[in-house]
Amino acid sequence: MASPVPCFRRRIARYRVTPGAVMITVAMALQAGCGDGSDDPSPPAQPTATSTGRFVDAAVSNLGYRCSGLSGVADVAGVTDSLGQFDYVPGQSCSFSAGGVVLGSALGASLLTPASLVPGAVPGVPNTTVTNIVRFLMSIDDDMQPDNGISIAAEVNAALAARTLDFASPSFDTDAAAVLTAAVPGRGLTSAAAASAHLDQTLVGLYAGAYACTYRGMVGGVDALLGNVSIHIGDGVIAGSGVPAGGGGSFDVAGTISSTGAANLSAGTTSTGASFQGSFSSDGTTAGTTGSGTWTDTDAGSGTWGCQHS
Repeated sequence: MASPVPCFRRRIARYRVTPGAVMITVAMALQAGCGDGSDDPSPPAQPTATSTGRFVDAAVSNLGYRCSGLSGVADVAGVTDSLGQFDYVPGQSCSFSAGGVVLGSALGASLLTPASLVPGAVPGVPNTTVTNIVRFLMSIDDDMQPDNGISIAAEVNAALAARTLDFASPSFDTDAAAVLTAAVPGRGLTSAAAASAHLDQTLVGLYAGAYACTYRGMVGGVDALLGNVSIHIGDGVIAGSGVPAGGGGSFDVAGTISSTGAANLSAGTTSTGASFQGSFSSDGTTAGTTGSGTWTDTDAGSGTWGCQHS
């Protein structure tokens, strides 16, 4: 316990007073807390408003998480719900685990995927460590039907409590098989090919839905709206139609989108057949799911396009 003497001495140095006044100063110092054994008590961590994020490899439920790392802010911990949702305070780093098996960590955000947990990984770009995380999650899915979501049973989390895995290890297959045998007897490790296909399907699914789009170009040196396009994305396929802003016949739009968000579209039933290239991105919300890029047409020139999920 720290001595109150240093505080007393500081007060003496500050006030050049008579002995009688010194006694009053000492009493005031003690009453103010200098005699409580702590000059600079640290305040307890305060609760802070949280945001909601989602962890998806399909929605993963009952996955443990702990978000921490902000000075003076309490940790946020729990398990993901049926939608894969978790709570975090912006700026916290969130670690995810199944029992004692830590999948990895990432800065809290509205949308996280297995790729978010591996430094340098890019969604949709092959990465062995990311694939191994997906393989493990699919292997411990309660009903082994990841397309309807991945659910981790409470007893599986309990059985994994004392287990660990290195998802980047060259011996991952052997190590994971041993962990699965102990935690889920009779369950085999999902293949890398199946895991990659599943994750790609999940990532492409983030862009599914209807979009309102526009395309623009330079007219007389001024950036102008040239037309509107409505599209729908489903299972990686883009389809829709557009109408020029100045009137005229409509045209069809068709194309594809990959798990990286890269999109290639073409406009049919036009005199030349314009082509559109660009990419889509999503933060897991309708407002945060958008697309943008450029278009070219041998007759009409070139310009830009943009889409907003509706």
